[in-house]
Amino acid sequence: MLKQELSGSIVEGSKERYSMNWPGKKEALLQANTPTTKVLRPCKEESVAFDTTENLYIEGDNLEALKLLQKSYYNKIKVIYIDPPYNTGKDFIYKDNFTQGKAAYLKKSGQRDANGERLVTNTESSGRYHSAWLSMMYPRLKLARNLLKDDGVIFISIDDNEIHNVRKICDEIFMEENFVTEFVWEKKKKPSFLHKNVAKLSEYILCYVKNQENTFPFSIESTTEGKKHPLNQAGNTLHTLTFPAKSIKFTMPDGTIEPQDMSRGRIITRLLSPVIIKEGRNENEFILEGEWRYAKKKIYEII
Repeated sequence: MLKQELSGSIVEGSKERYSMNWPGKKEALLQANTPTTKVLRPCKEESVAFDTTENLYIEGDNLEALKLLQKSYYNKIKVIYIDPPYNTGKDFIYKDNFTQGKAAYLKKSGQRDANGERLVTNTESSGRYHSAWLSMMYPRLKLARNLLKDDGVIFISIDDNEIHNVRKICDEIFMEENFVTEFVWEKKKKPSFLHKNVAKLSEYILCYVKNQENTFPFSIESTTEGKKHPLNQAGNTLHTLTFPAKSIKFTMPDGTIEPQDMSRGRIITRLLSPVIIKEGRNENEFILEGEWRYAKKKIYEII
């Protein structure tokens, strides 16, 4: 780099390519691929309805837990939410032994010496400040992706310190086309007067999916009249949708709705068969014709 700064022509060197790299990345990948030797031990005496509940709470190091979950939950999880350390210049080492104090834990895990002096830190002055955080996150995100179903989604809370880096490693792990959005969370209403330049009022929640092709919208839109048409898109080709019996909930009295044109403004919707409503559900199968917003497979998933 110094030679290039001082040169008037291109200096030959290693081949350039766009990539996200840092010291320790190979080790982080190895960490994700190394099998765990740990086992899960059920604590029935501390649990409530252990033999009947379908819930699972795991206490311990999250990297080891993610590895233990691979066999039973590989490609089976619908939603993952994580709230990782924000790398604010303070220590972000996970405390995975909940039966001992922090001082004892730090000493046992090799983070403090016999005199109690700090051995592991991640201050902003450290040359590996971002690298250490990325090495911690990479294997965990890689294992988390393995657990997601094909239509699964992950949400990641983060702030300004590492938002740029976590976007890059998620683009690599989940693929860039599976990025959904970066939700902005208004953390507080009023700014602090102790800030250096601009008060930080917001943090972020990153959203990625396992496979964009297999997911459907997280929200529906409304027209200006307040009439919801979540499945319609004016101008699209007309197609029919068949709604199975008892698949739709109605907020109207029992009775029969006869076939009719139910279009509103530019939104074309036609009821092609009668709908018998009984106890708030469609008693029979019925058919609608309209300009649908999505492919039939996706619409049926939404319904």
